[in-house]
Amino acid sequence: MRKEHILNSTSFEEKKKKKSKNLRKKVYIFLFLFLIVFISLVFVSRIEKINIDQIIVLGNKVIDTKDIENIAQEKLDQKYIWLFPKSNTFVFPEKSIKNNLLTNFKRLTDVNLKVKDNKILEISVTEREGKYIWCGDVKPIENTLDQKCYFLDTDGYIFDTAPYFSDGVYLKLYGKINNENKIGTYFAQESFKNIVHFKDLVEKMNLKIRSVSIQENKDMNMYLSTGAEIRFNSLSDVEKLSQSLQAAMITPPFSTDFKNNPTSLLYIDLRFGNKVYFKFK
Repeated sequence: MRKEHILNSTSFEEKKKKKSKNLRKKVYIFLFLFLIVFISLVFVSRIEKINIDQIIVLGNKVIDTKDIENIAQEKLDQKYIWLFPKSNTFVFPEKSIKNNLLTNFKRLTDVNLKVKDNKILEISVTEREGKYIWCGDVKPIENTLDQKCYFLDTDGYIFDTAPYFSDGVYLKLYGKINNENKIGTYFAQESFKNIVHFKDLVEKMNLKIRSVSIQENKDMNMYLSTGAEIRFNSLSDVEKLSQSLQAAMITPPFSTDFKNNPTSLLYIDLRFGNKVYFKFK
């Protein structure tokens, strides 16, 4: 009985060793195959025919083409885990390039990337257009050439510095912006759409708006080309405000005085419900 036990134990050990040997063999084969596949992928990823070597930029009007190319090329020159080129057509960092362009150029509102012929990266961009300009916290008594202004788009987003413009070229906006870095922020985000809508309604009454100034209490001063002011609250119902203004303009004595001498109007105040207060010189 004892001999049989010893024989069985020996047989078990031999089977165990054989099984362990087979496992090691499989691991070595797997590692070898993995290494072959890995080296092959590194080799294939570097084939010139499937690597981007040219960048084309479309749609830019203000931003320099070279500046856009440089940001994209910087990303393409990098590698994944120090081995796989990011310029490879199938794995190039599309999202990273797009995000970098939008971060570096606030003027851009959209970026689309497309690879053509496996070697050309086509970057199509859409730039914001300046619709208004913001020129400081407080409206100055007189405009000066050294006045620092910024372009705003239709949503009040500040995206670039603006050169000097005389009155009437762009609607000039004034009001406090808390961010030290103005570019990349919004002007009067809570009420901007309301302000612009009221401005459009007023101009339909043949009143030309030159600038708008917003106070910290949300009161607004809208300056006409004649020098007169329209005072209102930026959070008010602008449709009702325009109706009140329209009614005042066709009702004597306002209608008569304004028709006879429009430049003598000092202000119109719409901050008190349905009442309209005005003053002439």
